Amino acid sequence: MNRTITTGHTLVIGLVSGLVLISGCTAVSSGDGASGAELGAITVENSDNTAHTIHVLVERNSEPIYGTDIALDGVSPPTNQSDFGTIDSAVLNGSAWPEESTNWTIYTRVDTNTSWEAHSLPTEDENTCYSVRLKIETDDSVTSFTPDCASWPPTTES
Repeated sequence: MNRTITTGHTLVIGLVSGLVLISGCTAVSSGDGASGAELGAITVENSDNTAHTIHVLVERNSEPIYGTDIALDGVSPPTNQSDFGTIDSAVLNGSAWPEESTNWTIYTRVDTNTSWEAHSLPTEDENTCYSVRLKIETDDSVTSFTPDCASWPPTTES
């Protein structure tokens, strides 16, 4: 039996094939959990005059994968009029979490406080690497900044 394919059939086959390809690409790009950002270095700082311990918990897609406690000294007074004093800080080991673009949340609490503060990475720019700078304020709260990985932490080369 001979079948002939008309122009109408060709058009329908082309449209269906195109839709299958497009939907397949969409499923591949969003179905593997690769949305979100890559997590770079996490830096903790104490800008209060009092020594504090900061508790840090890192979650990937709502699953805890890293936790630590860091004791930080209070700000040291300036040694002369042109000095600003010294802020104690630490950089957490970035090799403790995988280099992947996903949904990251960093939780913090200070000293014996039992309430955790959530700090999320921006999600509007997918597949971008963000570092997290956590700063203990004078009221024991923690503020967060999310500079891109290329700019934070700053290098100490002279």
